[in-house]
Amino acid sequence: MSFALPVIVIILSGIITLITIIMAIIALANGKTRNGIIWLVGFFIALVILILSIIKLIGVIGENVKTGIDWAKKYEKNYEYNYDSGNSEERTYFIDTLVKYTNESLEGKVPANFYSPKMIEKDENGDMVLPFLFPYSIKYNTNSYVGDIVVSDKDSAFVKNVSQMAFDQNFVIAKIDNSQSTEMLKKGAPEVEYLLFDMRTGNFENAPNFEKLMDFADRIGYTGSLQMDYLSGHYRGWLDSDYD
Repeated sequence: MSFALPVIVIILSGIITLITIIMAIIALANGKTRNGIIWLVGFFIALVILILSIIKLIGVIGENVKTGIDWAKKYEKNYEYNYDSGNSEERTYFIDTLVKYTNESLEGKVPANFYSPKMIEKDENGDMVLPFLFPYSIKYNTNSYVGDIVVSDKDSAFVKNVSQMAFDQNFVIAKIDNSQSTEMLKKGAPEVEYLLFDMRTGNFENAPNFEKLMDFADRIGYTGSLQMDYLSGHYRGWLDSDYD
C-alpha cells in the first residue's frame, strides 16, 4: 500500500484534532457547555481517526520494509546463483576441453571422478590441485600464480613453475617462471624459460626463448594452439570463485 493515503489522513485528522480541542476550550471558557461538548465529541472522533491512521501508517511501513528485505534476499540469492552458475559454466567448458584432448589410448582408464567441475579448496599454503589431462593435474599456487604439472596419486612433479601454457593430446608447451623459486634458481635455472612437455613419456625439452620453442613444437608434431594462456585464464572458473 502507498504511504500517501495514511499520511494525508494523519495530517487532516491532526489539524481537525487541534481545531476541535481549541474550539472546545473556547466554548467551555465562554460558558457554552453544549457547544463545548459537541466540539469535545468531534475532538475524540478526530483523535481516534488520528491514532488509527498512525497505526495504519506503521503497518504500511512494516509491510514495505518486509517486502524490501524479501526482495533483497531474493536478489542476493539469484545473484549468487547466477554468479556461481557462470563459474560452473567456465569449469564445465574447460573440463569438456580436457575430455576432448585426452589421448585415445587412455580410453576406459580415466577414473569416473577425475574430470569433475566441482569447486576445489586451497590448502594452508595456497595450493589448489586442479584437473588437467589424465593422468596429470595442475598444482596451482594462488600466491605465486604459477603451477606444477603433477601426477597426484604418485605425488610427483614433472614440470615446475608453469605460468603460461597451451596443449594438445600429447604435448604441453609452456612458459616457466622460476623468479620466485629459490630452489630452481640455486640449481642454475634461468628466471624465465620455455619447454615442451611430452605427456606420453613424461620427458620435456627446454628452449631458451619462445621462437625456439615454436620451432621445436613444429618439428615434433605439436598441433595445439600456439597462443599460451596464463594458468589463471585456463582455470578462471575455479580461481575467480576462490578469490571473490
